[in-house]
Amino acid sequence: MTKQAQPTLARRTLGAKLRKLRMERGDTCTQVASAIGYKYKAVDRIEKGLQGTKFLQLEGLCDYYGVSSSARSHMHTLRVRGAERGWWEDYYDPGTKEATSPDFPLFLEAEQDAIHIRAIEIELIPGLVQTREYLQALQEVQLPVPNEVAESVKNLRERRQELFYNRPDPPKVEHFIGRNAIEFLADTGDDVRQGQLAMLRKVNALENFDIRVIDRIHAATLAGSFWLMKLNDDLPSFVFVDALDGCRYIEQVDIVSRYEEVFNAVRRSTVPLEEYL
Repeated sequence: MTKQAQPTLARRTLGAKLRKLRMERGDTCTQVASAIGYKYKAVDRIEKGLQGTKFLQLEGLCDYYGVSSSARSHMHTLRVRGAERGWWEDYYDPGTKEATSPDFPLFLEAEQDAIHIRAIEIELIPGLVQTREYLQALQEVQLPVPNEVAESVKNLRERRQELFYNRPDPPKVEHFIGRNAIEFLADTGDDVRQGQLAMLRKVNALENFDIRVIDRIHAATLAGSFWLMKLNDDLPSFVFVDALDGCRYIEQVDIVSRYEEVFNAVRRSTVPLEEYL
């Protein structure tokens, strides 16, 4: 029997698609709401999957974004039946526990389309270059979750990497990793440490990847870990921040530019991965 999408997940899939379209235009929720005659909160809640989308609402959004007839049909399928699933949906726990934050799917979708990804991770190895064994070691010291949810997280991470590394148009990726993340590998056991270092070296050897280690005092002390994602050449980047209480997306150009300044400043406090190792 085919597994059916949970209604809330179908809404999130549709919401992620709509938010991606808005971000590709460089609009805010307020601008979209004003243009189509709806309240800001309605557009925001639709994008977050917190409410269903009415036929006329979706038509208005599709008209505004210039969505093709075939893509529009897909979106109405999601609206009515939730028959099309995001690739990440299978990794959500079918009960009340979830493997990812409700707001994380937009990041997962954007990651597969971005042309430039810049990330600063102060304490952890970034998800794109984590081994399954390293993730297991992290789960063992984090707040406990049901075993099936922990397994879904690992499976989601592997599927995310599989899709990313098989992209026909790989993006430029820059990862700045705090030296603590490298040093903490000593606590995971020699096999896990060696496997994770081998993964870092393997990925860093790819033409589109540049992994560097932050080995001294740096400019991201206040900003913490964050990701800068650029979807195409015509639009500015947006910032993704993950925290214990959920994900945050920052699109305001003036604020994003500050994060870009921080990223560029941190570069001066980094050394190439191989040099550090």
